[in-house]
This record gives sequence, C-alpha cells and structure tokens, in this order.
Amino acid sequence: MVNSGPKLEIKSDLKNLSLIRDFITEVAGNVGFSDVEVEELRLAVDEACANVIIHGYGDSDGVLIISTEFRESKLTISIHDQAKQFDPIAAGVGTDIDAPLDM
Repeated sequence: MVNSGPKLEIKSDLKNLSLIRDFITEVAGNVGFSDVEVEELRLAVDEACANVIIHGYGDSDGVLIISTEFRESKLTISIHDQAKQFDPIAAGVGTDIDAPLDM
C-alpha cells in the first residue's frame, strides 16, 4: 500500500532547520520508527537541507519542499529544490575514500 504522506514547503533559511527536524520527527514517529531511527533520519535530512541552503542557495532566496511517502514498511523522504547544482567533478572534488578525514 502506498501512502503519500505530508509535505513541508519552507523558505531556504538555516533558521528553518528546526521546523524541518520537527517535521521529520513527526512523520517518522507516526510510521513507527524507534527513537534512535528518528534521530538518525533527522540528522541525515538536516545535513542535506543545510547543504542545499548554504551551498546551493547561498545568499539567494529559495524554497525547499520535503515530501514523504510510505510504502510497504519503507519511508521515502525527498528533498526538492531549485538551487544551483553541485558538480563534484567540475569542482575538483576527489573520490579518495581512503584519505584521512582530518586532511
């Protein structure tokens, strides 16, 4: 069974990250995630949205739309934006997964 869940449309502002975290907490809690799973999901969505706001929109105004879908015990969260795209190859970002984290 597919359940298109709630959506959140919000201005791209770091001040709104708390609203996004609250939204994710409610959605994940409503579909039965444990407290640990909710926290891990909140952290992942928070990081993704913060990156879009900081690096995608920068000083520009924009909107983030977070949509949810629950299907066969799986929660899908999609983050939609119109920010500039990030191309790691053009930016010269390496892919050395063995590099130390404290470079």
